[in-house]
Amino acid sequence: MINHNLRQDFADYLNLNLSKKHFGGSSNTLENYNLYINEINNLQSSLKKKSDKTFKITHTLYCTMFNGKMCNVLTDQKSTTSCNICGVSPKYINDLQYIKRLKINEEHYKFGLSTHC
Repeated sequence: MINHNLRQDFADYLNLNLSKKHFGGSSNTLENYNLYINEINNLQSSLKKKSDKTFKITHTLYCTMFNGKMCNVLTDQKSTTSCNICGVSPKYINDLQYIKRLKINEEHYKFGLSTHC
């Protein structure tokens, strides 16, 4: 289990640091992200008693506020100038026919960064 220092009744942030070794085989950054996502997906509901009532609390967490470098690691994008959604490079950014043929990876929208998509 991840030690994320959450205090009872308060929300806190999880810190995901960028590893300098992210462009080779296994990535510490990507492994840590996947570990967080696995923990988030396995969260259990909590029960909170107040007076004579019991409340069931369902937790929903989202990974947000990624910077461009982190987004590049998580989307396996090697260039910081290319789009994280479709992969287009600056060389082809104005070639609309080329861009129309590119496959959009909608899963990458969750990171919130794109140069044009």
